[in-house]
Amino acid sequence: MPQMDQQTPKQTQGRKTPRISHVLGLVNVTLFILASLALVAFVNYGMRSHALEEARNRAQVILQRNLAVHQYFNSKLKPRLFERLEQSGPVDPAYFDPTWMSSTYAVREINRIFYGNVENNDGLYYKEAAIDARSPHNEADQHEKAFLEALRQEPSLNEWSGVREIGGNPFFEVLVRGETMETPCLRCHLDPQMAPADLVARYGPERSFDRFEGQLVSALSVRIPLAEAYAGADRFSRALYGVIGGVLVVLFSLQWFLSRRLLITPLKTIRSKVVQIAHEDSCLGEQVGDFATRELNEVAAAFNSLSTNLKVSRDTLESQVAQRTEELNQTNRLLEEDIQERQAVEDALRESSEFNASIINSLHDALIVIDAQDYRILAANEVFLQETGFEHEQDVLGRTCHGVIHGFSSPCFNDGRDCSLVRSAAAGEKVVVESEEQTPAGTRFKEVVAVPIKAADGQIRQIIHISRDVTERKEAESRIRELAYFDALTGLPNRRLFMDRLWQSMKMVQRREKKLAVLFVDLDRFKNINDSLGHQVGDELLVRVARRLEECTRNMDTVARLSGDEFAIILEDVEHDDSPAIFAQRILDIFADPLQVGEHQTYTSCSIGIALFPRDAEDADTLLKNADIAMYEAKRLGRNRYHFFAEAMNGLALKRLELENGIRRALLNDEFFLCFQPQINLETGRITCLEALVRWQDPVKGLVSPGEFIPLAEETALILAIDEWVLYNACRQCRTWRENGNPEVKVAVNISGMQFKQPKFIDLIDRVLAETGLPSDCLELELTEGHLMDNIESTIMTLTDLKVRGITLAIDDFGTGYSSLSYLKNFPIDRVKIDQSFVRRLPEDGSDKAIVEAILALARSLDLKVIAEGVETLIQLDYLKTRDCLEMQGYFFCRPCRVEDLALLLQKAIPYEEFMGRAVIAGR
Repeated sequence: MPQMDQQTPKQTQGRKTPRISHVLGLVNVTLFILASLALVAFVNYGMRSHALEEARNRAQVILQRNLAVHQYFNSKLKPRLFERLEQSGPVDPAYFDPTWMSSTYAVREINRIFYGNVENNDGLYYKEAAIDARSPHNEADQHEKAFLEALRQEPSLNEWSGVREIGGNPFFEVLVRGETMETPCLRCHLDPQMAPADLVARYGPERSFDRFEGQLVSALSVRIPLAEAYAGADRFSRALYGVIGGVLVVLFSLQWFLSRRLLITPLKTIRSKVVQIAHEDSCLGEQVGDFATRELNEVAAAFNSLSTNLKVSRDTLESQVAQRTEELNQTNRLLEEDIQERQAVEDALRESSEFNASIINSLHDALIVIDAQDYRILAANEVFLQETGFEHEQDVLGRTCHGVIHGFSSPCFNDGRDCSLVRSAAAGEKVVVESEEQTPAGTRFKEVVAVPIKAADGQIRQIIHISRDVTERKEAESRIRELAYFDALTGLPNRRLFMDRLWQSMKMVQRREKKLAVLFVDLDRFKNINDSLGHQVGDELLVRVARRLEECTRNMDTVARLSGDEFAIILEDVEHDDSPAIFAQRILDIFADPLQVGEHQTYTSCSIGIALFPRDAEDADTLLKNADIAMYEAKRLGRNRYHFFAEAMNGLALKRLELENGIRRALLNDEFFLCFQPQINLETGRITCLEALVRWQDPVKGLVSPGEFIPLAEETALILAIDEWVLYNACRQCRTWRENGNPEVKVAVNISGMQFKQPKFIDLIDRVLAETGLPSDCLELELTEGHLMDNIESTIMTLTDLKVRGITLAIDDFGTGYSSLSYLKNFPIDRVKIDQSFVRRLPEDGSDKAIVEAILALARSLDLKVIAEGVETLIQLDYLKTRDCLEMQGYFFCRPCRVEDLALLLQKAIPYEEFMGRAVIAGR
């Protein structure tokens, strides 16, 4: 980099350069001092002005009072006095003293009374001055004489005021025009004979005699001392100077600290970088970081930009200098070595060839340059030589491409092959051709790119031939296609590919005016296999099912796995409406045989729904939906069967969907409410337990029967939310009853099998009891036999966890399931409930009597309590009581009723005798 014109540190050692902090500090201090001086001067001036204004006001007050005295004395007292004197005749000369006859004298006496000695009262001064006055005390000084002369010359002049320096002290003085000599007073001035002898002797005969009327003019003077007020202003100014000095020291220290932290340190950083850049080219482009102030950040940004620009400029300049130097050297060589021009050209061509060769050899694809006329190889890279088995480029140069690559004696197009070279030469643009080759390692895919090279005249002289192996890419594309359109577990088409094929098949059969069938296949109770044998066995079972379905179908048909254990089949070219039924029955027959999955031999069945095109639907989505609806109908009718779609099913499906959505809405809008049915102990006549029963008040439909929405809730898993809602609200209500004086009441809640099998069912029970505050021994859980018999070991563990918490356990609908007595004895059950189907026909039906008596005997042998539900008549009650069944519930006692209707029953004991002979007790 060229050296910049700059001063080095050695060059600047001889002189001291002020630091910017010193300059800024000096400027700040100077500005502060000037501002402080201005402030003190302004304050001092203000205080002096205030003192001067007070002196002016005081002087005016004194003058106004004195003038008033003058006026009163001259206008009121003197005329009366002279009148009295003239009337009295000769006057005693001693009495006719001009001193006390003077209004000035009167004023001075009044001031003496107010202020004491007028001339020594802190400088207060009052005087009536006149030129050549008789009394020396009234003699004017030079300033007053000047004012009196001005009064004589300017009749309109009445007053002067200002500050005078007298005896080294400042005074505020006010001079005003006095009165001219009055006629009575001229007696003494005009005629000395009229004056008393002692007065003439006192003042002398030459003073104020022989005066004329109006000739003598007086001036009244008041002086107010200002020395003390000015001294106070000066003292305050000196104190203010001290405060400002202290503030100046603090501000200077703060300025020094802040400038060093916020300004000097960042500037030193920038200066250090500048010095480094000035002495080291390698430092160009270095940056400084952010600072605490926006302005310094802007300076830093400008410095960073300058440093970057300098580096770029340096690099550009060096590059340009090097380029220009090289060009000059080249020109000089050409000029000086004209005879070696050919050799230089050859060297340049060789370098160019080496450069091109290095580029070609750096490619990972096989590349050759081919003559467009005779297809001979002009250049080849190392990758091409390795693929073709040659060691040196000279071994292939001059040979034809079809001979080296394919071993042909003639061009490829002579054999009808798609030659990329011919197509590129004909089109005059790049051509891409994919080819498939059989090798000992298997099938390989290659992609060949042919790029024409044109001469200056537009003719194609050479063609660049690039080939690469794309086998892995093809395999990846195939794998992606499989993942997108095929099921990863079974290898069958997935829903996306199935729907695409279904659309195509529907269009094809529509053109042929034929029929098409869609079979929706769902495995029966597949969840039990997953739960009992594990998901790995379940996945293997799905694979076996997929293979069996493929064995049943033709090549033109499509078998797909839609999701989980749901499969779908497209049957094309259906001749008769019963053809899908025959095919469906074949599937059912195949599934009748057991499936061997690992060490397990499993039996499974399926339910099949069938929908026909175009009879049942005109689009693929509706057709598949209708097949799904038909499948659910097959399941409803008992599973392991097929069922065709009917229009009525669609209405049922819509109704089922509407009911499902209604349940979800009811949970959100709190449309469910609880009814309670009492359980009566005949020995005490009291309610021992209340069974909580959920009811649904739909805002549109009204009261919805539990038999309508509970089965659907169990199918859709909404029963979990309903169970939790019932459990929480029943426990909360029971806690309220106990707090209101019913300590013996308990609540019974029915628990669905799905809820009982939840992994966190015990946690749910603990949480509800904790949140509601209900003791655990006040809760009874009712479970059905069928749910208890699933997974016996897990059931016993769950029941034991509930039992140790003190919760009562009951088997609901006892006798209707398929329980095993050998397992039943191991369950920690407290009591069983005889199902109402056995009680309804007592005592007429002998079979029901036998079952009821057997249940009672079994309960006694297992030490279990028994309660009969569904008691509706007195005959049923009496029969059960004679068999020692003393706990009952049913319409005979009370229908399920709301909370507010139970208040009377909870506080009332009803003896058994009151039941005899009457059929209605509260609520019937």
